[in-house]
Amino acid sequence: MGALWYHFVMFDVFKKSNSRASVTDELLIDIYANKKMRGLAILIDKPFKKKLRRLELDLNDNHLIFIFDGEKKDLGTPLKEELVPFFLEREQVKFNIMDMQTLKAKESFMIPLSVINDEESDEDVPPDA
Repeated sequence: MGALWYHFVMFDVFKKSNSRASVTDELLIDIYANKKMRGLAILIDKPFKKKLRRLELDLNDNHLIFIFDGEKKDLGTPLKEELVPFFLEREQVKFNIMDMQTLKAKESFMIPLSVINDEESDEDVPPDA
C-alpha cells in the first residue's frame, strides 16, 4: 500500500461550513499537497458509503464535488486557492483510506477528475451569425 509523504507544504482538515450535503457528514477527509513533488492525495478515515464515481472541481467557486451513484456531495467548504493548481495538473486524484491508529494507508485508489469552468465554456461558443 501507499506510504505517507513527509514535509507537507499544505494540509487541510475539512469541516462542513454550510448546510449542503457534504462528504464530511460521513467521514474525516484531509487533502495533502506537496509543492516540491507536485503530489496530491485525499486521505479519508473509512470507505465511502456509496460508490464514488468521479470528482468535479468547479472553478467558479472552487468547490470540489464528489459524484456518487445517485447523488452529489461537495467538500463542505471551497478549496483554498493554493490547492486548486494541484487539481488542475491531473485527470485523476489519489485517495488513501487511512488506518487512524498507525496513520498508514490501508487502501489506495484513483478517481477521475473533471473541471467545470462556465466562463471558459462561454468563450468557446461561437457568436450567432
